[in-house]
Amino acid sequence: MATPVVAVGYPLDLPETPNFGMIAGFRSEILGRYFSTTHLRVNLPTQRGEAGGAAFEYEGEVVGIVVSSLENNSACYAVPIEAAEKIRSDFVRFGEARHGWVGINVSEAAQPVEGSRAEMDPDHG
Repeated sequence: MATPVVAVGYPLDLPETPNFGMIAGFRSEILGRYFSTTHLRVNLPTQRGEAGGAAFEYEGEVVGIVVSSLENNSACYAVPIEAAEKIRSDFVRFGEARHGWVGINVSEAAQPVEGSRAEMDPDHG
């Protein structure tokens, strides 16, 4: 079931602009890039400068933060509020966003191995 949302942005220092739309789905791949956080795909028109605006469901709960619009400005992607909250708490606690660690370190090898210059750290692999 699609969830109706409203996003309020401040395009290029103009008065606030409410936009109405629906959460259309969830994506981890956006414009050829893969993200560890699944983003909300929102059928919501946006204008330049509205990234960073909150997306609310109709009961007033923030569900995401608008991060990018699609080329035709008829839809956008938003970071789910849980992911945005983790980034905020990392900045408060550590002064930077902390990313997960899978237990290996990769560095550049002196000589390519099978076309790759990536080399696993022997102490952490």
